[in-house]
Amino acid sequence: MANNDDNLYYAEQSRYRVGRVLLSGTVITVAGGNGNGNAPNQLGPHLFGVFVDQFGNVYVSDTDNHRVMKWLPRATNGIVVAGGNGQGNGANQLNYPYGIYVDSHGNIYIADTANYRIVLWSPGSYTGTTVAGGNGPGAALSQLTTPRSVAVDMCGNIYVSDAQNARITRWTPGAWSGTVVAGTGVLGNQINQMNNPLGIKLVSLGNLYVADLSNNRIQRFVINNNCGK
Repeated sequence: MANNDDNLYYAEQSRYRVGRVLLSGTVITVAGGNGNGNAPNQLGPHLFGVFVDQFGNVYVSDTDNHRVMKWLPRATNGIVVAGGNGQGNGANQLNYPYGIYVDSHGNIYIADTANYRIVLWSPGSYTGTTVAGGNGPGAALSQLTTPRSVAVDMCGNIYVSDAQNARITRWTPGAWSGTVVAGTGVLGNQINQMNNPLGIKLVSLGNLYVADLSNNRIQRFVINNNCGK
């Protein structure tokens, strides 16, 4: 991923770290890099979500450790900001977290994949709140199956890549169910379909970009939304 200063951040799973590529081409470690583990200066082998906020703080989904870590600029240790209480479905737990999104207030939205839900952790909170899904796996609009990525617009609407359901759903604040804004719910390679959608990105004017993994393509959908960012 790239942040606002055009530096590129990437998860290097074989070295258990997140790296930052400077404009000069130099690569520096910004999180982990101290072997496989769950100590404050370590990360596990699968890092399926990275987010960099406006202050340069790096958030990492430490997937196999069932936690989200925050690394301040130039820090040698990370801070657990969500999960870290073992694998499970409790309010203070995560179960293979994937994509993460952090809003301007520091609220962390997490695709808690194996719990079939999106959870919101406020700054300093010891527990999360389910804001999408959480009703077991399935294709109903109140359900998610393998949610992989999450994004939030300026109105607080939550967008979820629901990979096995081959769709992107939007959840308004406080809603018990979502609406489909992209995809048909049927795996396919037509222009209105997707196959294992992973990352999503909202930009201005209602443009939604989707990494359509198993179709080896990036798709752009124009959605009815005045809050895209």
